[in-house]
Amino acid sequence: MKMKQKNYLKISELADLAKINTRTLHYYDDIGLFSPERKDEHGHRYYALKQAIDLGIILSLKELDMPLKEIKQVVHGNVGESKNIIEAKLTEIREKMTQLQELEYMLQNKLKNMTLAEQATDAIQVVEMEEETLFLSQKIEGEDLYAQFEAGYQLVIEKGDYIFTNNEYGMLISSEKKRKDVADERYDYFYLKTNRSDQNVFIKPAGLYASMVHKGKEEQLPATYEKLLKECQKSGLSVEGYFYERALYETIEQNKQEYITEIQVKVKR
Repeated sequence: MKMKQKNYLKISELADLAKINTRTLHYYDDIGLFSPERKDEHGHRYYALKQAIDLGIILSLKELDMPLKEIKQVVHGNVGESKNIIEAKLTEIREKMTQLQELEYMLQNKLKNMTLAEQATDAIQVVEMEEETLFLSQKIEGEDLYAQFEAGYQLVIEKGDYIFTNNEYGMLISSEKKRKDVADERYDYFYLKTNRSDQNVFIKPAGLYASMVHKGKEEQLPATYEKLLKECQKSGLSVEGYFYERALYETIEQNKQEYITEIQVKVKR
């Protein structure tokens, strides 16, 4: 006996076939995206068997992260209209990929610095370093803490690639100030590391650098500078140029005892 061919699917049957929720099909019907071929007097929905293909097309576009409004335009439009929507979506995806690559770079850099912070000791390290390109703030005048913040924020706004501490940044202070009998603790510049080529950049020269790590509050930093200078002197190293001070691990003011700072200075034997 020949079985009667099934031409229609109940909403629950189509939902089971497509592995989606019946509420999704109700919503698609409500917004005019995908409606059943017929409804009975009780409002029960019946989908033609071939509509399963239509649903598959809609779900495949949804898998491409396309909004339902645009999916509706694609399935009810011509090839030219659909092509424009797909091209726009591709541009959006490429922009997101660029943003994700930048996010990956920031996270990798933070992780690298945190790993250095974990491994760091308060002993002097002397290493060869490559040249770096920096943007400098305006010269910081006076001892006013607000002047430092103002210089830093202004530089980030003008030259920063990211929001404040997601940039690679730090402070510069002349080694001449630190070599005085009574050290001058005033910073000279705020800096941002950059890969951009620009006329107004500062070159941190390649060469031999002495570095030391400080853990704790900023108020105790002068003692670490003094210790670094003494260790350089004991090792027969003369310092030159600027001290470069950067945070390996940053945290909020109430947790400043966990703050970890690296101090670098160019040296020669």
